[in-house]
Amino acid sequence: MGDDTGNFFAVRCGSFQDCFSPLLAEAVAVRESLVWAGDRSFQNFQCESNSFHIFQASRNPSIDLSEIGQVMEDIKELLSTITGAILTHTRRQANNASHIIARWGLSVSNACDWDDQPPTLISDLLTEESVMP
Repeated sequence: MGDDTGNFFAVRCGSFQDCFSPLLAEAVAVRESLVWAGDRSFQNFQCESNSFHIFQASRNPSIDLSEIGQVMEDIKELLSTITGAILTHTRRQANNASHIIARWGLSVSNACDWDDQPPTLISDLLTEESVMP
């Protein structure tokens, strides 16, 4: 997660059971990120997703009846209750750090958290991305 200017401030990774589609896995990851952020009283941050479907669904006021509908309703509720929380769409090619963390998260049995400083497995990548035009 980044602050409202896009700078790193915290990340969490882990694996989810019973996610049988990439779309559902992405939606569950967004929901769990927002729950985690809310539990820690984070404010004014952006949560990034590379799924344009999830991004659009989070802005749709209608009840979502799709396969990820309940998860999307949870996401909308969480976004409405956390001060300054926004969900943004980021193209996969511009979101390399989160994919590295997600892949690593598949290999751990418990969730892993990092605050203030990014994990070493992505710190070089974040530095590179911050100087790119």
